[in-house]
Order: sequence, then structure tokens, then C-alpha cells
Amino acid sequence: MSEPYALAISGLLKRRQELQDEAATMRERMASVQTDVEAIDRVLDSLGYQGKLENRTARSERIVLFYRNKLRSFILKELRGSERPLSTRELAEAHLWRRRPLSARQAAPERCCEAHEQGPADDAGWQAGRGRGL
Repeated sequence: MSEPYALAISGLLKRRQELQDEAATMRERMASVQTDVEAIDRVLDSLGYQGKLENRTARSERIVLFYRNKLRSFILKELRGSERPLSTRELAEAHLWRRRPLSARQAAPERCCEAHEQGPADDAGWQAGRGRGL
């Protein structure tokens, strides 16, 4: 830092960090408030309110992919039965394989980057940041 402006630079950097922290806190609070407003809208809908609400979020049908606790029980069963940690991709493939067995050609993974060619033994390297070339 240049000597004559060291105090000013230090003060500005400190204030900048304070403002960034305040902005992050405000974003979190805004998200919380928006969630509360959406919950109130859902309750009003369930009570039969037909009036107009400003800034009302559009509701869409919820797509149920798993019944209650089925996904959790599947993942826990797979992880407990495995001898090593599994990636989310491996868990998804295991789930799809059980639902609909694939032909040998479909089951062969596409080799799209160096990390896939090294195989699961290189999981530590993937987590360390290598192999993100997808």
C-alpha cells in the first residue's frame, strides 16, 4: 500500500467488508420473508380465498418422484451395502438400473473427460479439484 493512503485504504476495505456482510444478511432475510409470504398464499388458497393478491407467485403442480422416505431409505441401503463411498451419479445409476435394466450398450458410460477414464479410484483427485473439465 502507498504510505500516505494506508489508513484510508484500510478503512475503505473494512467498510467494504461490512457492507458485503450486511448485504448477505439482507439477502437471507429477504429469502426468509418470501418463503413466509408463499406459505401464507398457500394457506389462503386452502381456505378458499379468491381475491387478488399483488406479487402472487404462480403455483405449479408438485411432481412426486419418490414417496415419503423412499429416497432416503434407498440411499441409506446403498451406502450401507457398499464397501466404499458412492457418488451421486453412482447412486442414480443404481436406482435407474433397478427400475429398468439397460442394455449393455446403454449401460456403458461415455468417456467424456480424463477423470472418467481414471475411474473411481481417482475420487480423491476429483474432490481435490482435478477433473472438472466437464
